[in-house]
Amino acid sequence: MITSLLDQKREMFNVQASLDRLEKEFEQERIKAREKALAHVQNNFEQVDSGIGRLRDRSDRRSRSPERRDDTSKRDRSRSGIGSSSLSDLPARIAAQAERRLEETMERLAEERTQAKRAKIPAYWLPSLTPSAETSKEEIVKRTEEALRKGLETKCYIGDKFGHVVTSKSLVDVHFVIETIPKGEQGDRSDKERKICPSCKKTLSNVNKLFAIRKCGHIHCSTCIDTLIRPALKEAEKDKKLRPTCLECDAPIKSDHKDILPLQREGTGFTSAGNNEAKTMGVSFQG
Repeated sequence: MITSLLDQKREMFNVQASLDRLEKEFEQERIKAREKALAHVQNNFEQVDSGIGRLRDRSDRRSRSPERRDDTSKRDRSRSGIGSSSLSDLPARIAAQAERRLEETMERLAEERTQAKRAKIPAYWLPSLTPSAETSKEEIVKRTEEALRKGLETKCYIGDKFGHVVTSKSLVDVHFVIETIPKGEQGDRSDKERKICPSCKKTLSNVNKLFAIRKCGHIHCSTCIDTLIRPALKEAEKDKKLRPTCLECDAPIKSDHKDILPLQREGTGFTSAGNNEAKTMGVSFQG
């Protein structure tokens, strides 16, 4: 169990390191895209300033409908701040407009790259030319953050494939009471050890349903738990002077749900109850 928890923590550390690396790569790509968009905006400005881009701007305006031209002019006036009586916030408006124009250029360039990739899609019906789906760094970072957020807690997967949350501090050391059988007593040539219940001295195995006491970790059989400890807990609820304890070391037991822990059994040697059924579907005989 300790090894599993350490492996899970090591995996979380590796995922966090990968996430940091992806965030750095995503930030570098965003800086490069921003620089490219800024160069594109400056190039367009120089073309318009030199008169090269004016003809294209006029042709675009003529091709638009009157309603779209009115909407565009209103939007441009609202973005540029024309009509405002105050000039104190003019630098802020200019900076906001430049930032907005830069973001629009980045989005347009990204869309152009996507369209260019779609235009170059090879023959998908040939295995050697099948295009591969590319996921952006931003999407990868988002998915990794969600996965890391869901898996920040270490879990125990014994008895349940989904697991339950467990930490190293919540683990309890389990202690079996060992009885030594002298050699020759049962025909053995050497001493033999067996695990027993501290109360009834019954030999414990995977067939028995076992319980551990949280405070001390001693293992008891279900018979002693049901006939001795749990009735004592019920009596202690009525009489506060009574204090139920472990049958081996007198460790205090205060709660049935918190201090008495059932153990998961595996490999009992018995077959299951045969719940699986084989069915065949077909047309019934019609004579």
